[in-house]
Amino acid sequence: MTTPNYSNIVENANKLPVAQISPGTKKELISEDQIVAFIRNLANTHGISDAEAFVAISLLFLKGACNSSAPRQMSVDIIVSDSPNPINITKYDIEYSCHQVTGNTYLRRFAEAMSKEISLYAQKEKLTGDLAIRLNNLAISKGGAPLSSVELAWASSFCQNRVDLSQLAGERIATLLAEDFQKRFGNKKAKKESKAKENLAPRQWRQGKPKASESTEKSKQAPTAPAASAKKTKKGK
Repeated sequence: MTTPNYSNIVENANKLPVAQISPGTKKELISEDQIVAFIRNLANTHGISDAEAFVAISLLFLKGACNSSAPRQMSVDIIVSDSPNPINITKYDIEYSCHQVTGNTYLRRFAEAMSKEISLYAQKEKLTGDLAIRLNNLAISKGGAPLSSVELAWASSFCQNRVDLSQLAGERIATLLAEDFQKRFGNKKAKKESKAKENLAPRQWRQGKPKASESTEKSKQAPTAPAASAKKTKKGK
């Protein structure tokens, strides 16, 4: 048997779909069937119609429920014709429905998959996205006019990755969303990378150089224990 060369290995590897050899490596897109299952699960759980469930999900996403920092208690009240009292739907409720369909609670994937329909509903009802106030202030600070009702309806964090956003809602809102994203996450990414480089340095140099009074032999030893443990050792002496 001949030993395969690198080209043969790569050629054979290209015959293996990544979904087959390592499931879950690629981020799977939410399908329309999954969206329907998501909506219907919420509807069945709370005894409301599919349309009412869509509205509840839309309102929660427009409030920012798909953001990881949003509390699970975030809620909206839905009034249904055959109930004397409004039905309260929380972020936790839609997380549960999400988990029933996908096995996880990544709400943003549903919000992004439903972003066009949610934003068109918001546009019709004169509703605003979760970033509306911030983007409106940003537009005014740049010397522009306040955002229009259409722009406000699309001013949501889950719309930031839409490649057709400028066609759907205008170039200005697409630019403002991109700029806001860079301000919020660009600096965080830079700090994270800087911290990662710092953590690669030897521990003793992160903690500071050895004091001049310490012996040369001591400075060559392994990094010292954390400060709290060091104090405890001295006390024991």
